Amino acid sequence: MQPELAFLANRIKQLRIAKRVSQEKLAAQAGLSRNGMGLIEQGKRWPRLATLLRISQALDTTVEDVLKGIQASGRKQRPTRKRP
Repeated sequence: MQPELAFLANRIKQLRIAKRVSQEKLAAQAGLSRNGMGLIEQGKRWPRLATLLRISQALDTTVEDVLKGIQASGRKQRPTRKRP
């Protein structure tokens, strides 16, 4: 599992538990299945930006707060080729 994904999964779970919301209720409020929410919290699936926004709203917080503390892996991106 990628460290960033593991961090994000744990952060979402921490916020959910702090708000005393069940995984099932959070999933319903965010428009996800409980299984889908479980995969995100287990770090088995990256949420799309729109999904992350809905999760943040359901937790009554911001995407910025959910991502707080996440570090980029530092991998260099490959330069894009210029097309003729």
